[in-house]
Amino acid sequence: KNAYRELAMKFHPDKNNAPEAAQRFQRVAAAYETLSDADRRRQYDLYGETNVNKQQQRRQHSDFFDPFAQYQRRRPQVPPIFSETLWLNSENYNELVEDSTDVWLLQFYHDWSDPCKEFAPRWEALSQKLMPMVRLARVSVDHNHGLVQRYRAFLRCRQSAFSIECTAPTLVLLTKAKDGSMSGEAYRGTLQAEHIYEWLKKAAYSSMRSVISDVGGSQKAIRDFLSRSQLTRRKRSVGHSLSVPTGKVLILSSSRAAGETLFARYASTKFASLDFGTVHVAGGLGGGSEAARVARALGVSELPCLAIWPDGLNTAAPTLLPVGKDTGAAQREELLEAIELAARPLLPPLSAANFYSTCAPAAWDDEPRICVLLLLLSAAGGWDAAASDARAALSALAASDERPHV
Repeated sequence: KNAYRELAMKFHPDKNNAPEAAQRFQRVAAAYETLSDADRRRQYDLYGETNVNKQQQRRQHSDFFDPFAQYQRRRPQVPPIFSETLWLNSENYNELVEDSTDVWLLQFYHDWSDPCKEFAPRWEALSQKLMPMVRLARVSVDHNHGLVQRYRAFLRCRQSAFSIECTAPTLVLLTKAKDGSMSGEAYRGTLQAEHIYEWLKKAAYSSMRSVISDVGGSQKAIRDFLSRSQLTRRKRSVGHSLSVPTGKVLILSSSRAAGETLFARYASTKFASLDFGTVHVAGGLGGGSEAARVARALGVSELPCLAIWPDGLNTAAPTLLPVGKDTGAAQREELLEAIELAARPLLPPLSAANFYSTCAPAAWDDEPRICVLLLLLSAAGGWDAAASDARAALSALAASDERPHV
């Protein structure tokens, strides 16, 4: 099986453009089909390949006169469908799916099914377009009866004496609910990659935080967006709310639908502590719109681009992260890591949950830390001038080379 997988990957028509690649791939598949079946392998060892083909013709001839013959014997083994996505079974399912908070798209398939074989290249294309927003995995119906029974409500199956046969391929979307349980939804549309992507964009993050503000392209609109505070805690005993500035992420793009992409929704969900907004730069950076002038003033050199203010302060220059037009799964992973690094605030908000780990020494014999805290009481309307000046001073102290733990 390992040799077959290696040769199938080498000569697969989607991976190898050589003229003889398709023919070699068929010969490798035929060899695996013969060697994986005990009866056909014995016939091949005794009489060669010609006799194996004759035996197959006799079997097809007998099936024509006996329509129930195919249900009275086991289905012969066939070459597995090649895929770079994960293969789920009862041993790794809990660790990969149940114990994760990711969104999963499962494909239930048969190796012998022609529709599954035809869908295979579209599935590989989806994996490049959806990762890491949606994780893809396949479940073989013929080898994972436990998982098939678990998701029987989403599958259309019938069971014979020796096997279970389902309408395949069947796609099931799994999302994690707030109570920790998994909820599923089956896709019933046409098996076109574009239609599946649009369905996932609506269904994958419908119950999660994916609100992205539509910020105007004017300087005032961006200033208002940066000055907006996030309500973090309500003090019922004193009858007011405490609000603090939060990190801001602006998506600058020449497309109006930049905030509706699957990546934008995933990023706004992954970094829930950040405030996301979009700016439509009509006509691109070379245009004469106010949004184009603001983008050029920020230092944006290409679109789409992310402008990140980790502390949500308009006084600081943003970190710019060009997105690029053609990004694969690896590039999106790198972009998410860059967002996480750029959005790390110089002054982390302190709470009861992180106070000890932030300000207290890790052990009793460690070097003592000097913690500088900014204590203030703010209403929901925003910070006053004195609080803003103190915060700016602490930010400068935190950015210096020799600094206490701020």
